[in-house]
Amino acid sequence: MNDSTLPKLNLALGGGGARGLAHIGVLKVLENAGLPIGFLAGTSMGGLVGALFAAGWTAQQLEAEALAMSSFRRLVKLVDLAPARRGLLEGQGVREQLNEMLGEDLTFDQLQKKLALIAVDLYTAQEVILRQGSVVEAVLATTAVPGLLPPVYSGNCQLVDGGILNNVPADVARADGNGPVIAVDVSPTFPLQPPGSTDNTDKLWPAIFPQFAQDFYTAELIMVSALTSARLLQTPPDLLIKPPIPPNISIFWGLTRAPEAIAAGEQAALEALPAIETLLNSYAEPNPLAY
Repeated sequence: MNDSTLPKLNLALGGGGARGLAHIGVLKVLENAGLPIGFLAGTSMGGLVGALFAAGWTAQQLEAEALAMSSFRRLVKLVDLAPARRGLLEGQGVREQLNEMLGEDLTFDQLQKKLALIAVDLYTAQEVILRQGSVVEAVLATTAVPGLLPPVYSGNCQLVDGGILNNVPADVARADGNGPVIAVDVSPTFPLQPPGSTDNTDKLWPAIFPQFAQDFYTAELIMVSALTSARLLQTPPDLLIKPPIPPNISIFWGLTRAPEAIAAGEQAALEALPAIETLLNSYAEPNPLAY
């Protein structure tokens, strides 16, 4: 077999906001072990990390950028309150940051690795797999959390965060490669607290937000978690990695705790490394039925 036919890892990087920084820790371990990655399918923060990696960023560079972005001074530059109210933020600050990191004119066919990003069309309620055209526009679409960032208009589509329907796109990764599928789920594990607990120290939202907003947020997490479990049962990956991210590192408010999230991803990937290497070897072995 030549290099083009050798099996490579197909990664499905799940959404989870700031919790998705754990993907960087996973990539660090795979990169340090010299394991080949041929394809990345990503949703939301998983899509952003996957796009940067596919564009040529190393895991070490991703970690350095995440640590730099965790400072309040860097984060505040992304905040531009939206007068139109399609989202809490206008999104121009995010767009400018992505243009700087990826390049305004970067297209999918210029990437160093194959990439697919997951979005959802609000008009048709359908999943949309983005794999051509502008990478920045695709990242903006997959990270457009309804209520936080405005939708991205593309043709007749109004695109938002793909986590609504496919938060850990193992099925997309399965369809686009010749190697094992490794899925990374960074969403919170339910229940967030032991049954009957009255401990409120692990609030996922700052106390300034009203209780109804916290309830709505938690309810959406529960729905996404249930749908993700169902989809992974329908099209299971060869290996599912669930980093032990502390529950109080929230989707929206955990960016300042980047080191903990990255370390959790690194820990989980190190534990899974022998199984990943075994999977790659099994895919490399000749199939006697093929002769």
